[in-house]
Amino acid sequence: MKAILLVALLLATAPSPRLAVRWTPDAHTTVRLNAATGFRVVSLFTEDHAALTGAREVVVAEALEPERSATVTVSLQRFVDVGGVPDAMSVDVDLYATRFGNRITADFDADPDLIVYRNLDGSAVTRGVSVAAGYRTEMQPFYANVGATAQEVFVREGGASRPLPFAPRVQGTFTVGHDFRGVGATLDWTGRVLGPMALPALHGHASRSPWFTEHHLQATKRLRPGAELYLAVRNVLDFTQSGAIVSPDDPFGPEFDPGRIYGPLQGRRVALGARYVVGR
Repeated sequence: MKAILLVALLLATAPSPRLAVRWTPDAHTTVRLNAATGFRVVSLFTEDHAALTGAREVVVAEALEPERSATVTVSLQRFVDVGGVPDAMSVDVDLYATRFGNRITADFDADPDLIVYRNLDGSAVTRGVSVAAGYRTEMQPFYANVGATAQEVFVREGGASRPLPFAPRVQGTFTVGHDFRGVGATLDWTGRVLGPMALPALHGHASRSPWFTEHHLQATKRLRPGAELYLAVRNVLDFTQSGAIVSPDDPFGPEFDPGRIYGPLQGRRVALGARYVVGR
């Protein structure tokens, strides 16, 4: 049994203490606990391009405080023997929670001629659980990885909570592949599934996105160490988001809005290419 404890305290103008603990009860199991705080200095004009484009006057309504965050993550990693093959499968479980305080927000609605910046009187919260499993061994040509995440992402202000846009409550990813070792080639099928997510409010339009899935296929041929050819089919099911841009025929009109894009905009397509990795 082995335990490692690491504590770091940065004595600076904005202290950012961290804690990391690792416990390995056996050779196949690792448990980790990470707790950390962080901050981001006020930097409006390097990140918010809306402040530099258009004719609005920028107003900083108060002495802005640095954004602060506190995060706690608990993770478990377990290697499992499969068919007599040691550690052929890995299983990872992560629980996480992050709280953001002093979030700097831009108010575009108080006055059409102004952009008003202030610290959020509340907090933004991200919390959830992620589970992943992977299988790969030199003894079998088949390999796979699958993962799923369930989360809540919201802002709490004035005693009320609202979901943040573009943060699906449920999402999953997967990769399934086969290594044709006799001919030096691999075939991979990858995809993702996203559940409904909140969208920026716009009158007359849905407030949440639908479920959707996206899939890709790729065949890779190894020519020599580091050199490969590949043939890929992107977005195999040809799914594209409908109505991604509001009023695309009137880009200077009051209804034009490209800020509700949540899914792919390109349909099925084929790609053929080559790559070379130096040093492989």
